[in-house]
Amino acid sequence: RRSKKQPEAGGKAGLAYIVAAVAMLIAIAVKFAPPGLLNGVASSSSASGNGNARRAMKIEGSRIPAIEAFDASGGVVAVAKDDGPYDAALVIGYGVDNKFPSTPALESRTLLGAQLFCAKSAKNLILTGAPVDHSWENVSPAETMRHFAEKLIANYTKTEYVHDSYPKCPLPGFGYVYPGPPEGASKDGRGEHRRIRELTGNSGGCEHRARRHTCVGKKFTWVLEEASMNTRESAIFSFEEAKKRGWSKIVVVASDDQLQTAKVYASVAEEMAAADPEAAMTIRVVRTPD
Repeated sequence: RRSKKQPEAGGKAGLAYIVAAVAMLIAIAVKFAPPGLLNGVASSSSASGNGNARRAMKIEGSRIPAIEAFDASGGVVAVAKDDGPYDAALVIGYGVDNKFPSTPALESRTLLGAQLFCAKSAKNLILTGAPVDHSWENVSPAETMRHFAEKLIANYTKTEYVHDSYPKCPLPGFGYVYPGPPEGASKDGRGEHRRIRELTGNSGGCEHRARRHTCVGKKFTWVLEEASMNTRESAIFSFEEAKKRGWSKIVVVASDDQLQTAKVYASVAEEMAAADPEAAMTIRVVRTPD
């Protein structure tokens, strides 16, 4: 009789161990869950300066904050609604690494850049920023923004694939192109030719059916400038790439507290125009609402 009861006791003990292990896993998950996740609020994929949760991010049609221009005193004034479209939206990067691949501020700027692109207020995108220590073991801010922008646009168009029957907001095609720096281009902080990658697509999207491959609309480009380690380098490298492509009307996408940073881009544009009048650019700025 005792031998028959032993398996029952062993089974109860095993079940108790399983229940305890599950409880421990739940406790660990709750302890380390991202801020806001348990409340049903979308949070940043990484820690921010204050660790606060943020609202869910999504593209909302043509809803764009006011576009501004710098006046003679260094302040900003709103521009007319018909001032656009712009040749490109330049999204300011931010130092990221593999441990913290993004920040809420970086994602807010990326969202606004994607919004400008989808609203056809910006024909192209320039995403800036080198990986930490120029190490390609770390992801670059430009690459981080590219992935987040694609995710936002895919959610906005309700598509799972890059090409899907002429979506209302197109995504670039697969595969990077390495166009190389323009002639006489500035070098990065290590004295090397900078790394530039680009993705291209068509504004009307592409459709793949059977053996047909049809794209409509004008060609657009997403430029990833992955050499700049500071704001001035970002402006110089990005504007040289813009000039190479014939883009002269740029809107700089900044966070609300980055007005002084945006002024650096305007100053660099003035310096480049003074050295080469053919490089003159029209610089605008748009700031995230939060």
